[in-house]
Amino acid sequence: NAHIHNKVLTGTLVGTHTTKLGVVANVSYGRFNIIIPAIKMCIDINNIVSITRSNLEKQLKRPPTDIEIKRSSDVKIADVLNRMLGAEIRFCIRGEKEGIIAGDRELAEMRYLRWFYFSSRNPNIINENSEVTATVVATYFNSIRVNINGYEKKLIASDLISTGEYDLRNKYYVGDTVKLIITKLDRSRVDTTNFDTFAKTYKNMKVEAKTKEALEINYTELNSAYPVRSMVIATIKNIRKNGTYTLLLPNGAMAIGYPPAKMSQIAMPGDKIA
Repeated sequence: NAHIHNKVLTGTLVGTHTTKLGVVANVSYGRFNIIIPAIKMCIDINNIVSITRSNLEKQLKRPPTDIEIKRSSDVKIADVLNRMLGAEIRFCIRGEKEGIIAGDRELAEMRYLRWFYFSSRNPNIINENSEVTATVVATYFNSIRVNINGYEKKLIASDLISTGEYDLRNKYYVGDTVKLIITKLDRSRVDTTNFDTFAKTYKNMKVEAKTKEALEINYTELNSAYPVRSMVIATIKNIRKNGTYTLLLPNGAMAIGYPPAKMSQIAMPGDKIA
């Protein structure tokens, strides 16, 4: 029935695996296992492949082969999906063959996006300054990815919190909900004349959002408190994998800095540094 009527269903992302054709996601729906290709999981495959090609060319010092690009891209795509494990995924059934049920997350999310961002029949249509509830679908060190009624958006730490610890993995978890205020909305990039053209252009829509806490901070005022080359004693909040420091300034602003070439002792989180 779901296939015949193209219903939107909801299941849990429980795993991923790589096939000859690419990475696929496994979504559990009752006693059924739904297979969704990564290209239909609402992640930016083209951007991942483009970055992979550029990085490989620098590492190999030659143009990478298609096979090398695919293998390396599949690893990165799988990592993106693995960070979403446990997320509740909306999907539509696209077909069944030899016991394998194929799903499409992109189609399901497009329906929500059309209703909440474009439908004149929706009394709660989303506009700039609208307050919305987003669902966390992936978490990283200093960013999270959220689903805002069909639109997926990466939010960095400064979009969510004003000051404090920047390891968002300790604050947000997959499945959490977060209240956001839409600060910018550009619908002009999307062609809504018919569903086919909408399906090709909906990813071009741009949405920016922040929490109330982040909006209440006047970053211009914080940044102007310390002019260039002024000295300040800051607290080390984190030491990142690339060796840079996340620093908390006395007025609550956050900064990123490289450690000096020579240090009298090894710095640790919580230390004061000039």
